[in-house]
Amino acid sequence: DNFSQLIFGSTYAISGARDIVEATEPLQQYIQSFEPALGTQNSLPATTRQYTDQLAQLKLNKNQLDKGAYNLELASSLINGIDISAFPQVLQSTLVDLKTTNTKISSQIQPIEKFVTFLPDILGLKERMTYLVLLQNPQELRSTGGWISSYAIIGFEGGQIRQFKVDDIYNLDGSLTNKGVKIVPPSSMRNALGVKNMTFSLMNWNPDLQTVKSNAEYMLAQVDPGQKINGVITIDTEFFKQLLNVWGQVNIPGETEAITANNLDDKLIELHKEFTPGQSVKSNFLANLTDTIIKKLLTSKIVDYTNIGTAIFNSLNQKHIMVYLDNKDAFEYFSNNNWAGNIKTDYQSLPFSVQWNWGANKANKYLDQTESVNVDVVSQSRVQYTYSLATQNKSTAKVYPQGDYIDYLRVYVPIEASIDSVTGYDDNKYTVYLENGFKVIGGFSNISVLSSKTVEVKYTLKPTTTSLFQPINTSGNQSTMKLTLFKQAGLGSIPTKLTITYPDSWAAVTYTNLDRFGNQITTQTKLDGDKEFTIIWENK
Repeated sequence: DNFSQLIFGSTYAISGARDIVEATEPLQQYIQSFEPALGTQNSLPATTRQYTDQLAQLKLNKNQLDKGAYNLELASSLINGIDISAFPQVLQSTLVDLKTTNTKISSQIQPIEKFVTFLPDILGLKERMTYLVLLQNPQELRSTGGWISSYAIIGFEGGQIRQFKVDDIYNLDGSLTNKGVKIVPPSSMRNALGVKNMTFSLMNWNPDLQTVKSNAEYMLAQVDPGQKINGVITIDTEFFKQLLNVWGQVNIPGETEAITANNLDDKLIELHKEFTPGQSVKSNFLANLTDTIIKKLLTSKIVDYTNIGTAIFNSLNQKHIMVYLDNKDAFEYFSNNNWAGNIKTDYQSLPFSVQWNWGANKANKYLDQTESVNVDVVSQSRVQYTYSLATQNKSTAKVYPQGDYIDYLRVYVPIEASIDSVTGYDDNKYTVYLENGFKVIGGFSNISVLSSKTVEVKYTLKPTTTSLFQPINTSGNQSTMKLTLFKQAGLGSIPTKLTITYPDSWAAVTYTNLDRFGNQITTQTKLDGDKEFTIIWENK
């Protein structure tokens, strides 16, 4: 019986693998033959080639891809159900390896299947698709990952790059000023920072990338009427460093020294230190760096993409890259993987903070921070939360890039939250307002050189049947709590402690990746990306 199950499973696996290879062959052809028509510094196309045929065939192959994925899923079920002990001992280790490999392949197929579904459309199969890429420096932390130093506009049509521009944000801000364009900032920014005109360099005030996309599209249209963008991609310098770790170094036009992961930060600090708006040196360096890295990405050999793919995947998970696209399928795919930069309703399950460095320095490079989140489940109808962020500024002088950490700190909690206490803000001054479907507690928490501070927010939830957010869902004898720890883009791995206390009359039956001590469930982790937990209790 087990041998027959193995044969059937292997047959489905071979058939499914063959279908997937054939269905994705146009994608392989596209990657291998792709030659960009434009570079950042080129105004005339280097080639007229398009890849419409490959993209169209890839879209037509969806049914074959779905069939292959289904057969692999069926094979996985059959092979994983085999009783290895029924086979001779000499074969058992081989069958263990087969199960392991089969599980790994099965877990990779579903993301590929979904990605291929929308890839032709976002690469401009039917019409030109234009994307705004924001290059951010997390050493000066902002809501979506860092201070926006430069931006790129990339347009795809028929799988080919038909528009490619990299420029400095100050040039765009200068164009807006010359045209007399004044943009009223949102009230939360006005009240917090005192600014009366929102510039392009400040348009990532809101941590939600969909809002950033709307702001950016409006600003770009003021300079270039009719300019439409179909999505926003944020990239910070940590991603560049991960690629440089793969490649070792890259040579940039105009630079006598090769750029490496070890000297990139120093180079950026050097440029920013002497930079004044209107100069072109920083813009040229970043444009050339971006141009070189993108060209190297697009012309790398297939065999090199294992390490490159790992760098991209890690950067997505760590939010050094975020991708918001208008395409519905693409947005759903990236959002489900926590890569879309959207402030999801799932984040209501736990309080989280968003930092904004307003000190015109790179103080974030010199900070040590720890987070703590305590959840006290008093009963199904009453839950108390305590959030704290402790920060130590290890800057030794008020000299750029070091200095005081001037931080406008926002703590996000559910709209229904009843705030019990707030401490740690300067002079205990803070405001409470609504944004992105959350209640936000915002204020300055400034930390001088060689000093420390802790901000703490306590609140209570007493959900009713009409509440928008239910911290605990009950079904029969079971109570379920789903929790998501949020990581702000641009931050490093912050040590975070999560503790959940619950009534003695409850028995925890599910708490994967968490530790239990009595009626307390806890974990200590370095938060390098969003983390999700599910806890299920039964009444004793």
